[in-house]
Amino acid sequence: SPSHTPAALAHNTREYFSNGTRAVWIADPGLRTVTIRRRDGTELAFNVGDTVSGEPEIAGFSCAVADIFAVLDRMPTPANEECA
Repeated sequence: SPSHTPAALAHNTREYFSNGTRAVWIADPGLRTVTIRRRDGTELAFNVGDTVSGEPEIAGFSCAVADIFAVLDRMPTPANEECA
């Protein structure tokens, strides 16, 4: 969500991990990056030219970062929804 500050993301990530989540994926539309944070403290960042892998948490899953943003780009924004 655009309203999430870095502090809010860190808080939410800690909550997810405390409830058993093994990895958190954060898509940043401004930077066009996807970051995977894992419970063990590791963090991997992927750019538009990269392919992100869900291993080991999601066996066999991979996706081009550009495809993630292509989907997000098609989603209506609040300004577009008001004009519709």
